[in-house]
Amino acid sequence: MKIIIVDDNRGFRDIVYTIVHDIHGNPLEIMRFENAIQAWDDFLEDPADIVITDVSMPKMSGLELLEKIKDMSPDTHVIVMSFQPHNKKEALRLGAYAFFEKPFDTSEFTQTIHSLINR
Repeated sequence: MKIIIVDDNRGFRDIVYTIVHDIHGNPLEIMRFENAIQAWDDFLEDPADIVITDVSMPKMSGLELLEKIKDMSPDTHVIVMSFQPHNKKEALRLGAYAFFEKPFDTSEFTQTIHSLINR
């Protein structure tokens, strides 16, 4: 199983990586990117099962990435994170599996990731 984490904030990237990495079960390939363009390029070469993305990033937003992923691979689960709660409605409309407002409850986030990994 491949998971892509996208956030221009290294601290959040590291937090999400730690949460995902600590979930036991299936072997995971976890890729981390600081922007959506890098993540999209990687996704084109080797699609992921789960993408966890921030919304506000330079050059390409997480919502744009979500839309591209869903157009190419509707079965990929995309989790969106943002400091701005007004992004939730648009993220869900575009097909996000879940939306988490930063800073988020790590137990709820972990539960969501765990359920996706063990599907």
